[in-house]
Amino acid sequence: MTVKFFATLKLKLRVASVSVEASPATTVGQALRDAERALGSEFWLEIFDEAGTARVGAMVLLDGVNIAHLQGVDTPVGTAEALSIFPPAGGG
Repeated sequence: MTVKFFATLKLKLRVASVSVEASPATTVGQALRDAERALGSEFWLEIFDEAGTARVGAMVLLDGVNIAHLQGVDTPVGTAEALSIFPPAGGG
């Protein structure tokens, strides 16, 4: 599975994506933690609060579907090909 990073997260991590091993039973949360380990850089708390809920303005898509409309970080990845991670946006 490919984990894709966008906006300021892509700039911070200095990479657009990373591949992680995932079985159909792997959850979104597990895949993201595996991505952190693969990169050697933590980004979880930029996207989620301590309860695993996406921060206001952050979005995680599993093959284009917002995980907030599924089971959140507990959503099994199934046969999905990509997780897309959008950090909260800033500006004004």
